[in-house]
Amino acid sequence: YCVKTFTGHSEWIRCVRPSPDGTLLASCSNDHSIRIWSVETRECAVVLRGHEHVVECVVWVSHPNTVLAVTSPNVGGGGGADTNNNHTGMDTQDSLLSTSDQIQNGMPSGTEVISKPLGAALYVASGSRDRTIRLWDVTTGLCLFVLIGHDNWVRQLVFHPQGKLLLSAADDKTVRVWDLKNRRCQKTLDAHSHFVTTLDYNRNAPCVITGSVDQTIRIWDCR
Repeated sequence: YCVKTFTGHSEWIRCVRPSPDGTLLASCSNDHSIRIWSVETRECAVVLRGHEHVVECVVWVSHPNTVLAVTSPNVGGGGGADTNNNHTGMDTQDSLLSTSDQIQNGMPSGTEVISKPLGAALYVASGSRDRTIRLWDVTTGLCLFVLIGHDNWVRQLVFHPQGKLLLSAADDKTVRVWDLKNRRCQKTLDAHSHFVTTLDYNRNAPCVITGSVDQTIRIWDCR
């Protein structure tokens, strides 16, 4: 039987993920937004907006300290969330679009922090039909950076167990491996002959498993 219902999205919900400790839910939707919910109260704590199309997937960062390290302004090759509203630069085609949609109070345009701060540092990554991947600081509502490189819808995301790499699957038939410290696409796999619709990491192997519209499942050695 249903014990709780969460309402707030205005379009289809594409993905729902519990936080590592189970106290929060992250959801993404055709309404272009990501919402963070309190499981206990059923209240929406944060609405994250920035994607320009349907948000297909959302995933919690399992190692927040790793993200803190790679987004610190003092770490070489990285840098924190850009607070210069005039900065719109993109380092390379397969890299980072710095946060350029912030307003004077430091919040991304359209982002709503509905409840009081959530406490400990929390991060999610989202993938969208706008072909981008965004990394979000849930406690502030800030989009820390945007990863650009896919040529079609981003369908699925998974973090490497150590938290330093992010893998993405897309309708451009590829899987991309992203180096979060340098915010670059480290490797592109021509994974399938059709859309790559699903992706996961086998922590025991280690290997990555992909599935596609081409009706095949493939296992990739990650060593």
